[in-house]
Amino acid sequence: MRCLLAGALALGASASAQAQVLKGSVRTLDTSLPVPSVEIMVRDSLGRELARAYSNDAGLFAISLRDRVAFSVHARRLGFQMAETNLPRVSEDTVNLEFQLAEVATETDAVTVTGMAALNAQRLEDAERRGWALYRPEIIAQHRSRARDLTELLRSVGARNVQMPRSPRDCVRSMRNNQCVTYVVDGQVLGPDAYVLPEDVYFLAVLTPTESAVMYGNRAINGAVVVYTRMNGDRYDDGQLPPHLRRAERKAAEPRRPR
Repeated sequence: MRCLLAGALALGASASAQAQVLKGSVRTLDTSLPVPSVEIMVRDSLGRELARAYSNDAGLFAISLRDRVAFSVHARRLGFQMAETNLPRVSEDTVNLEFQLAEVATETDAVTVTGMAALNAQRLEDAERRGWALYRPEIIAQHRSRARDLTELLRSVGARNVQMPRSPRDCVRSMRNNQCVTYVVDGQVLGPDAYVLPEDVYFLAVLTPTESAVMYGNRAINGAVVVYTRMNGDRYDDGQLPPHLRRAERKAAEPRRPR
């Protein structure tokens, strides 16, 4: 992973009253392809967050800073090594950065599990016992075929305690603190980004910041969306809905006939 600073940066004797703009790009280290949806975080020398943005489809980003101070810039996305750079206070109005991220291969040990259908039943029972905002398998089964991604599924089921993204670069945020929630899939804490096909979701729960901090500690202090995926033998697998739910889903999908 590398970060290249384009152009000469002169040290400023004093901070300017004008805003300072950070512009740059994020590309893969090996192939130089643009990397979208990378979180770009700017922190001061004390570690406090100054600004945050996400790279677009072309791997480009822009951040405006109100104060000209020494800062560090961090670029991270799931599946890549995090890259960072530390910069002194600079006098230029625009600072150009280029991040090159190395891809990380994710490997897990082989695990043999028996009784998998009972495992999801136990997970569902545990979620109910904890009092989480739960969206049960029969509810998910009615909505997952109409959703293109996990965010649309959350919006379709009317997920509580969270607000939906207002732009493609935004994240699902907690209603309590307006911070990006953490995705937890089958017990694995993945961070603010997760790619799960809606058709693979068995049930999900939305946790408040307090609930997620108790459950996952510092890995999920801003709230969490907990997702469990379908397993062979699960109820409501492959569209096996009860008759009354099948009728409701069919009626909702049929257009109204003019009278």
